Amino acid sequence: MTTTKQVAKQPGQSPFWDIWLGLRRSPSGMVGLCIVLLHICLAVAAPYVVPYDPVEFDTAAIRAAPSAEHLFGTDKLGRDVFTRTLLGGRIALLVTIVGTGLAITWGGLLGITLAYVAGIVDELVMRLVDAILALPRLLILLLIASLFGTDTGVLIL
Repeated sequence: MTTTKQVAKQPGQSPFWDIWLGLRRSPSGMVGLCIVLLHICLAVAAPYVVPYDPVEFDTAAIRAAPSAEHLFGTDKLGRDVFTRTLLGGRIALLVTIVGTGLAITWGGLLGITLAYVAGIVDELVMRLVDAILALPRLLILLLIASLFGTDTGVLIL
């Protein structure tokens, strides 16, 4: 017969500390954390480390292979792909942070409000969400893009 020893949680230990300890024990968790931190650092430092203007055309280097001059090569217009990738990472990070914040805020407010109101309003909103989820996601995205455009603000919403 085996016995398990119960270890009491230390007072003052936050849930974030538990997550950190779990990440430290997991090699794949540490690799993922390093990739995310690298992405954040590159996105923040991108304007200072990019070697070229992202919209500048270089007709002498159209579709150039990766080299010391152009790390990821160039595209069909001669623009440096490495520069465009780093600056695109900034937009991706912005969309991720703002979109997640808006989703948490509005989803939380809607959930709390509907839990408080309950009744018929809750049922109607639940049926509306079910109807939206039943539609193909790509169709909804194409509809939104055709109605509102394709700038970053629409992408976040």
